[in-house]
Amino acid sequence: MAPITILSKVIEYCKKHIEAGAAKAEEKVEEEELKNWDAEFVKVDQATLFELILGKTPEEMRKTFNIENDFTPEEEEEIRRENHWAFQ
Repeated sequence: MAPITILSKVIEYCKKHIEAGAAKAEEKVEEEELKNWDAEFVKVDQATLFELILGKTPEEMRKTFNIENDFTPEEEEEIRRENHWAFQ
């Protein structure tokens, strides 16, 4: 996918989350609606999805895709230590 297309998807995502944050503060918009929007947003081909998630931290990935961290803090620290090169 062309870089401009990826950029437009990133901008679309950011705008939606900014709007939702403002609406949530004002109208108590349901978080479920935003989760549904996110689920639809990532229904793209694998190459596009890869471009969208490139550069995100593991924590950001978990938040974006509603993934529960099943590692204890100790296990996660050990993984980071063993694979320090991947977190630089």
